[in-house]
Amino acid sequence: MPEGTLVVSVASDPKVSKPSPVGFTHQLLMWACDRRPPIVGTVCLVASGMAYSLGWGPLVRHHPYWVTPGPIWDTYRSTEELIWGNLGGIYAVHPALVTFPGILLVLAPCVWLCQHLGLHGSFPFAVAHPGSWLLVGPWSMLVASSALFALDRLMREANAALWRRMALGGFAAVVLFPVVVLWGHPEDALAVALLAWALSASLGGRSVVAGWLAGLAIAVQPLVLLVVALVLLRELPRRWPGMLTRMALPSAALVSVPLAAHFHRTWQSISAQPNYPAIDHPTPLLAFATRLAPERYPGAVRLVASGHGLKEVAAHVASQPVVAAGPLRSVALLCALAVALAAWRWRREWLDDMSVLAWLGAVGFSLRIIFEPVMDPFYVWPALAFVLLAAALAGGWIRIGAVAAVAVVVSVVAEWHLSPWGYWAPVVALLILALVLSAPQRGLSSRGGRDRQVQLARA
Repeated sequence: MPEGTLVVSVASDPKVSKPSPVGFTHQLLMWACDRRPPIVGTVCLVASGMAYSLGWGPLVRHHPYWVTPGPIWDTYRSTEELIWGNLGGIYAVHPALVTFPGILLVLAPCVWLCQHLGLHGSFPFAVAHPGSWLLVGPWSMLVASSALFALDRLMREANAALWRRMALGGFAAVVLFPVVVLWGHPEDALAVALLAWALSASLGGRSVVAGWLAGLAIAVQPLVLLVVALVLLRELPRRWPGMLTRMALPSAALVSVPLAAHFHRTWQSISAQPNYPAIDHPTPLLAFATRLAPERYPGAVRLVASGHGLKEVAAHVASQPVVAAGPLRSVALLCALAVALAAWRWRREWLDDMSVLAWLGAVGFSLRIIFEPVMDPFYVWPALAFVLLAAALAGGWIRIGAVAAVAVVVSVVAEWHLSPWGYWAPVVALLILALVLSAPQRGLSSRGGRDRQVQLARA
């Protein structure tokens, strides 16, 4: 039979599947059914978050305004600079940005749409009903909900029972609520999501994908450096140069332009990472933090723009002490690296066990809380997410419930304004308690540890 005839007969075979709306809908329903826990958690987070934001002021405080998180408008303003083409000035024009600018790219489509629809934000002047929040609010909550999907992916790869996945999705959504709804920091949750996907890719043998995902996580929020060593150490040493290159490229590409345009202010924001103990929550480690005089740090004076009331706020902020949190965070990073290296050196099989990896990640993120000179309540989220993951993978109902209860208490206590020791001591003690409760059971150090963990997850 001629070759051309063969092609025609194959193309006309009725058994060959063709794309159809019915088939696509079926696949979408199957995808959603397989991811019920994170979808339910996402819907509850967005619905409750917007209900709180739009209804708390009129119904509870009896004032006609919406409750929106202030930091989201700082990120909104920096994203506007990015959309206008001023990538080099995102740190110099608005110095409130103290992390890598990956989150600006994620928010850029939403901010661009707000601008073209004529919706206004709440910067530089406080607005009772910022129209942009109707888009920025749900979008930021959806971005933060990516962490729920990433954590659930690790659970599905461990063949975890549905009730375990539902417990993790529900409790993780509860502790995620203040991070994005009250404080407006979706970048922390997105970085945790990318890190979890990187761990999933590494456990699946896809080292190249794992390296790029870890690099994107760093570009969104460098705090994942506390745990990203676990992704690197799972690879053979000969692959480390390539992995390190992939991890560094996204951040280097994003920060290179601001460094070239305004090196001093960009480097000062990234390296010093200033914080304000008079506004946030000082800890006993404040005594070891480097103090930055307001006149030496322009961001302390330029946090808000002109206007009668805002000038008073700017003067008040400028009169408060400013400290550099970056150096002590570097100490936490070194300690986390030491923990990862110790596990790799003496118990290398631990890095093949998902529950142990989750617990080691929780230890790494908890070290940041221990060494933080000035705390913000949302700093506890990454540690709590990995603590809940470790408990959901290997614990029973009692352990999961206990860890979840401690996680909720930590989220509540982190919001209180207390003395440095009165704030730092209970938060750290509760985190240590959560780590103890979620610690993997004995026997995971043997070669059959991963198999036993999967059997536990199926129960």
